[in-house]
Amino acid sequence: MALFGTLDVLAAQAPEHALLKEGIRFLQTVNMTDMFALTSPGNNHKVEIKGKELFAIFQTYDSKPLSGLKFEGHKKYIDIQFIYSGEEFIGVAGLGQISENAEYNDEKDIHLSKVEKYSNWMILPGEAAILFPEDMHAPGMAIDQPTRIQKVVVKVAV
Repeated sequence: MALFGTLDVLAAQAPEHALLKEGIRFLQTVNMTDMFALTSPGNNHKVEIKGKELFAIFQTYDSKPLSGLKFEGHKKYIDIQFIYSGEEFIGVAGLGQISENAEYNDEKDIHLSKVEKYSNWMILPGEAAILFPEDMHAPGMAIDQPTRIQKVVVKVAV
């Protein structure tokens, strides 16, 4: 089940999973200003923390209207999605809400299945969501109107 809150709350509530805990600690200690200086819209910055087992992707983008909602799911990784600046909705649904399965891309660890019902979580600066393989999610949605977002997605091998 997905978790949501500040990094301190997530550190206290996250399951005992060494890489997950290390990913949260990374977010708590990394110099965000320096990392985001290396990004621009369409130009992400990847930081390997422990090779393919644990890495971070720093992103700068504009949020999208809710009409563009696309759900994604992963099998190999847990996502920690942290908002540094801006704000967005993220749609969240369990696998039981999938109404139309999409083909899984093993190389990219993603499937874009359609879901019936979902919840919208508003994520503000300093907040994050931990999304497990059983959590479909549609990130990057505008709250009122599109806005510039700076986000870190930490990928944690399961």
